[in-house]
Amino acid sequence: IKIKFEINIKKDYKIKGVIMGKKKLIYKDAKSHKFWQIEAKGSTINILYGKVGTNGQTSVKKAKSPEAAKVEVEKLIKSKMKKGYK
Repeated sequence: IKIKFEINIKKDYKIKGVIMGKKKLIYKDAKSHKFWQIEAKGSTINILYGKVGTNGQTSVKKAKSPEAAKVEVEKLIKSKMKKGYK
């Protein structure tokens, strides 16, 4: 069986910015139960954090470029995971 397909992409189609999916991490020990969520849209980094069961707080950071935002998000995720977030 042979399957033949073709994908047409217009030349003027451009992706503006980089959208990274939301990443949510949870930290739980005997004293606390917290969440931390991060998402990048273009060069904007949105962070939502707080105690599980609350609306939490929002923090917004601006990076120099979408690529720099992606690097920063990866760095922040690694940092949280080192602290015990899963």
